[in-house]
Amino acid sequence: MNHINKTNRKLNIAELLIVIALIVFIVLMITSNNTKDVDMETIKAELISDSSISEMTEKTALEMETELGVDLTDVEVIAFEADDVMDVSRLYVFKTEDADKMQEIIDAVDESIESDANDFNGYGTNQYDLLTSADKLEKGNYYFACVSEDADKWQDEFLDTLK
Repeated sequence: MNHINKTNRKLNIAELLIVIALIVFIVLMITSNNTKDVDMETIKAELISDSSISEMTEKTALEMETELGVDLTDVEVIAFEADDVMDVSRLYVFKTEDADKMQEIIDAVDESIESDANDFNGYGTNQYDLLTSADKLEKGNYYFACVSEDADKWQDEFLDTLK
């Protein structure tokens, strides 16, 4: 009988340790998906410290609203596009807490990039390749989209500001 009690006690301790480990795992999973709330001006300052971004034209939220066909009320926007029509470089960062609005933005940006890729398909191979390999990332309340030879570098800079 004493042997059975010791076995039950060991089993209870093991069960307790499993439950604690599971709780710790769940807490870590929940907190790892949280993104720090960073002011868009801070993100913009970090991004434009790269001279190739600062050489592009900055677009206003109203211009992006017209270009994408999406109501950007209550959406913070960072947008840069190349001046030359043959240069497809662009960098967009959107911030909103509205999940439906975020999806609408993602769909509109995807459609815009896909449309431009179709325009360059067959004759602008470099532009087409850049457009079809655009870096796009949703992170918390932020959406980052970039078409550029420097897209990976700019995405890393964006992510570094959110740490």
